Amino acid sequence: MSDPFAGLDTEWAKAAERRAVRATRMQRLRRGLRAPRRRGPGPMRPLLLIVMFVAAAVLLSLAASAFLPS
Repeated sequence: MSDPFAGLDTEWAKAAERRAVRATRMQRLRRGLRAPRRRGPGPMRPLLLIVMFVAAAVLLSLAASAFLPS
């Protein structure tokens, strides 16, 4: 006679895995809605970019004025 509880542990494992997957998916969704993922030092980035462009323009103009005959 076969054991009626033979496949029960695998069913429980499957159900627990489904619950874990659903929980992590919901957590990821909540985190994505709450705070979008940033790939850098947040609000300082555009300011740093502007400063770098200005410095590059100044250096370029200095180099051009040094090489152009006055």
